Amino acid sequence: MIRLVIIDDHEMVREGLKAILVTEPDFSIVGEAANAEQALELIERLRPEIALLDVRLPGVSGIEACRIVTEQYPETAIIILTSYTDEQLPAKRRTINRATQFTTDRHSAPGCPGTVQP
Repeated sequence: MIRLVIIDDHEMVREGLKAILVTEPDFSIVGEAANAEQALELIERLRPEIALLDVRLPGVSGIEACRIVTEQYPETAIIILTSYTDEQLPAKRRTINRATQFTTDRHSAPGCPGTVQP
């Protein structure tokens, strides 16, 4: 069973992801957070295998949260959820290099390490 947390400031997005993921027998949603501070607390306490992480979060950004998680909790894989386009990502690529990125934009980020095209 793959344990995961969902981190997004939009409750509707979190609920949508949960609705999709609960149908998958290999996944167990162990927590959810609306901001990076809550996310870091959850990850420290629950030690999930995967964190689904929105880049745009209030307060501490998802990019900064990604950096902290990859440094402090390397056993937790990050899957980044974003609507950023390839023009907006170059400055952030170094931080998200270790993460897998899912973009909601049809013009995803070709060439970005770990990018999964929709």
